[in-house]
Amino acid sequence: MEEILKKVFIEKYKYSIVIAISYYILPFLVYIVPVEDPFDRAILFAYIVIAAIPLILLVLSIIFAMSNRFHWYFSFRIFILCLAYMLFTGIGILMFCVGYFIVSVIGQCIGAFIRDHKL
Repeated sequence: MEEILKKVFIEKYKYSIVIAISYYILPFLVYIVPVEDPFDRAILFAYIVIAAIPLILLVLSIIFAMSNRFHWYFSFRIFILCLAYMLFTGIGILMFCVGYFIVSVIGQCIGAFIRDHKL
């Protein structure tokens, strides 16, 4: 049973799991980090949303496209998971969702280029 669960769940949804962790758990780790000033916490949160998550998505998209070719549904999955993140943060995160979608498309283009040209 455990082997079947691992094969079905992990292999099929491994990219979604990493995306969900980067969207939902990584920003909330900001509240665990001890800081003296609340403004420092806001800066750390902005750094994660603006720099860390897009970098994770870019690398993940490159890896996905290198093994599976270019698929639009992967970028839409990133966008939809980001829309679910709006429940916690508000409508202001919508522009980041569009940015994450674009980063994913660029990453998939890079990964597909690497796959096709065997770099």
